[in-house]
Amino acid sequence: MRSYSLPHLRHLVARRLQGAAGLKSIASEHIVVCGEEREQVPPAIFLPNQVENIRSLHPEAIKEQEDFRLYGGEAVHAATEAFRIDNVRLKDDGLYRKNWSYYFPKITPARIDPPIRGGVRSLASSNVGVQYWGHWIHDDVPRYELAETFAPPVATPTPSWPHKQLYAELLEQSWTSVADGEFDSLYVLSDYGQNTHRVERYRKLRARLRKNRKPVRQGQRVYLRRGSTGAVQRLLSNEDEVITALEKEGFLIVDITKDDFDTIFDAMYEARLLISIEGSHAAPAIFTLGERAGFLTIVSPTMFTNLMKDWSIHLGMTYGFVVGEHEGESFRVNIPDLLKTADLIERQLSE
Repeated sequence: MRSYSLPHLRHLVARRLQGAAGLKSIASEHIVVCGEEREQVPPAIFLPNQVENIRSLHPEAIKEQEDFRLYGGEAVHAATEAFRIDNVRLKDDGLYRKNWSYYFPKITPARIDPPIRGGVRSLASSNVGVQYWGHWIHDDVPRYELAETFAPPVATPTPSWPHKQLYAELLEQSWTSVADGEFDSLYVLSDYGQNTHRVERYRKLRARLRKNRKPVRQGQRVYLRRGSTGAVQRLLSNEDEVITALEKEGFLIVDITKDDFDTIFDAMYEARLLISIEGSHAAPAIFTLGERAGFLTIVSPTMFTNLMKDWSIHLGMTYGFVVGEHEGESFRVNIPDLLKTADLIERQLSE
């Protein structure tokens, strides 16, 4: 539950009297980094019978967006913008400036850095990026690159993800977590569209990672075992059978519940094809997979989403999925369909 400190109470009074302010109305400066863009996006790779297995979407998914991820079409990528807001207060998991606010979820991290008083900073964190490992990788790590072009980045606390600091070091980013601050000015970013500016930051980060760590293999095909991990469990009842079938096809098997960082990272690094259950655990693929790699997700029939298609196709990758078949509290995947879809992806990679 959010506490009601003096800054928060002042904000609530201002919002009651004046209404809630938007970023543009409260900002002293508005900078358009990259304007809105349009492009034609290809469909995902999937067998026609797969959509019949879908029972419900992921709780945070939007049907129109998921349909677009399946079938492609003209994408409208939102502009990337920066807003300078003066005299901002960070307190109680929220940013406040008169009748404007931006809330973060309550996080209890292992470490919080000392309060910041004064100065100009740029916000690297997003609301979803402090909650989910996958969004931190996909959204906040590229956002950090944008943030530091305006002022030293500042971040709010995240859960104590075991690999966060290791990736931060490889990508040459410094993620300090501040829960209390008073800023003379704070740059707040709107960075949601998969536009050319954001994709260029993906590529910059991929190049930096390759500068800092050399691969131990290249062109491998990998299955990433998730097991029962994650904020929301996606239990694959026949995962052992899937692994047996993929091992016969020459896939390298990695288990995120047992293997250490180096084993997981080296398996994914410069891989040609990655197969895994949909979820945040596979998020580092955005930086680790090889050029023009394939990415095949096994999607829960009751939590259907293909979020990772958004970035993968913009890095020249081929994205596909299979939908599991509902089975009690879990689901199972049709192994022949999985292998057929993997084959379709590999054929496209060879063209």
